[in-house]
Amino acid sequence: MNKVSTFARNIWGCFNYKNKEEASAFLKLSTSRGSATVYSALYATIALTFLARLAEDCDGNILGGSIKSSSAIASTIFIEGAITAILSPTSGVIADGSSYRKLMYMIFHCAWIAMIVLQAIIVTTDEPNDTTVLSYMATLILVSVFLELSITLINAYIPEVTDNEQDVHDLNARTFAFLNGFQLLLALFVAGAGIVLGSDADPDESAFTLSQIGAGFVIFVWAYLTIPAIGKLPARGKPKGTEESIGSCSKVNALCTNLQETVTTYPQVGIFLASYMFFFAGVNNVVGLASNFLLEGAGIEPFEVALASAALLFFSVPGALLVAPLMKKMPVKKAYLICVFYWVAVSAVGPFAMVGDAKEAGKNNNTEYEFFNPNNCTLEQQETRTTVEPKGGAFFIVLIFAILYGIGIGTAFPISQSIMVMIIPGGKEAGYFGLKTVAAKLLAWAPALAFVTVNESLENRIDLAFLVIAPFFVMALLTGLFIDLDKAQEDIKDTLHLRHGAQIGARELMKEDAAIAVQVEETVKSEVHSL
Repeated sequence: MNKVSTFARNIWGCFNYKNKEEASAFLKLSTSRGSATVYSALYATIALTFLARLAEDCDGNILGGSIKSSSAIASTIFIEGAITAILSPTSGVIADGSSYRKLMYMIFHCAWIAMIVLQAIIVTTDEPNDTTVLSYMATLILVSVFLELSITLINAYIPEVTDNEQDVHDLNARTFAFLNGFQLLLALFVAGAGIVLGSDADPDESAFTLSQIGAGFVIFVWAYLTIPAIGKLPARGKPKGTEESIGSCSKVNALCTNLQETVTTYPQVGIFLASYMFFFAGVNNVVGLASNFLLEGAGIEPFEVALASAALLFFSVPGALLVAPLMKKMPVKKAYLICVFYWVAVSAVGPFAMVGDAKEAGKNNNTEYEFFNPNNCTLEQQETRTTVEPKGGAFFIVLIFAILYGIGIGTAFPISQSIMVMIIPGGKEAGYFGLKTVAAKLLAWAPALAFVTVNESLENRIDLAFLVIAPFFVMALLTGLFIDLDKAQEDIKDTLHLRHGAQIGARELMKEDAAIAVQVEETVKSEVHSL
């Protein structure tokens, strides 16, 4: 027991960032969402996949025959991306123009955990139907929406609780290392509990059991990190140099102004957001659709998907830890472009390397069809469909690509966030982080829609459906070539004094004052010498 308590204290001590209370609170609250992201992307999506299978009709469709059961995940990603793209910038400008940032963050932060509690209850249904599937899809969408809104607002604190650019890189790297570490702990915990409980025996029961265990872990981590840290998060006062206003017209104007500035006043921010838009349309869909592809395309079991996710998350930790030293040795833009090119290569090869062998089922093999026939359709009602069996050594190939994806995820988030912090204008942190969320979600629907279109149109070619993500990384790489970070920092230098916390702004002003003092001294010396 003493060893456990000592271990817990040591973990808690790691959240102390340079004895800075506000930065440490940011680190804890940011980490509290880590296990939720992998829960939603993995265990919740697996549960939805099997709910949809159990509720599908004799033609393999759900929701009154509107879509295939295998398209349920992509449909939720499409809807969530559209909603988040609308709400994120709106919440950001409200937070920037008022003193309600912390209150808004607390509401969103509590809302997504409430949706996860509801999901754990829904999967206890004995006989899933279309209503069950629709309810679970709704909660999955709301978890993602509230989570993204809370991320937008917590990220606005980064430039306010750091002292310089290297602090920004270090804090981002540590944040994502902890995020990925807790995601790994979730995967290991669920895998271990699955072995103990024997949940890998029956596919549908395994999917629901794993999701409930995952939900319990997420709730515990949320409470462990949120309760002691939320009180130490600084409350946002009135915006510096502005009058507080939360009227709808002023917020629309502020949002329009921010959008216009990314083209006129801060064009480098606009170029980066364009590249980021394509990049994270790809990353978010790889994460969101991976479990669906592994179940439907590679043919491996839910428990094997959980093990592959553990490998992915394990290697995402060193990926995040590599960011800070990497940025010390090369320009930030170069690190970003290398990261994007890495994703181009992995996403182009992965679908073909991992796909399984399709086998006919249904009329030709009713025993094989039994699991996929929960409604007990007759042979006359069944269409001839296929089931997928993994190729020889498929699980080891999946593990290799899980490691590659893990390294990519570990580097992608901290590098892109560091760039955004470097180029964001002072006094508009939440609004511009809202635009960053919009950029991440603005095209998130496109790969998902393309996936659904290909999956609905072609039989047994889910590998091609998964491949449609790769071109988005190519566009991100091409757009990223035009980013000029030096010009971006030059554009915002006159706004840094508006930043709350103002450490970076104060430091820049001190540099300018020192430069002016030197000029004055040299002028005086010159005048004296001339006399």
